[in-house]
Amino acid sequence: MWMVEAKEQGIDVWAQQPGETQWEYTIWLTYRDSYPGKKPSYQDVADQLQTTNSVVRGVASKWSFPARMQAWIAECDRITLQQRQQEIVDMNKANIEMAAKLRKKLSVAIDNIDELNLKPNEIVNLSKMTTEMERKARIDNLEQIPVEHKAVAAPPASKEDLSEVVDILLKAGALQVKHTTEVKVDKFIEGEAIECPTGKTQ
Repeated sequence: MWMVEAKEQGIDVWAQQPGETQWEYTIWLTYRDSYPGKKPSYQDVADQLQTTNSVVRGVASKWSFPARMQAWIAECDRITLQQRQQEIVDMNKANIEMAAKLRKKLSVAIDNIDELNLKPNEIVNLSKMTTEMERKARIDNLEQIPVEHKAVAAPPASKEDLSEVVDILLKAGALQVKHTTEVKVDKFIEGEAIECPTGKTQ
């Protein structure tokens, strides 16, 4: 069978084969390229190439179109999965770089915080945030398990965590908000909703 010979010669079955004429290969390409837009049809191929259904069927039988199509679908799935894995890797890399930049700004902001000017609710927020950060860090260190050959998407930061960071950066002057309207963030402390302005036009 030609597919066995193709494998032995290292030729992909969806590529043009030795002994396959250009006309036969054109019929195969027309049939193949219907995926994934619509279900492959011999009649549809015949209509596109202005030939007969029997001609297309004869070529399809000779070159095992159904089995050939299955191999092509598997190749498309492999490429798609590879692209998705790369997208996850790229996303994780971007998240790590962003987190590193935020940590630097946060470190500067913390050094410039005047603790005597903090309001009670702000002290509570900072305490809760730092406690949770330390708890997560300790748990991650204890439960860290190496994972090889597996792309895992990093969990997105919560709205609350980002609000806490933005508040600290604004208070320390490490971040400027360039908006024409006042920015407000809803915070919830011990079940009580408190609306705090986070910045004004500079």
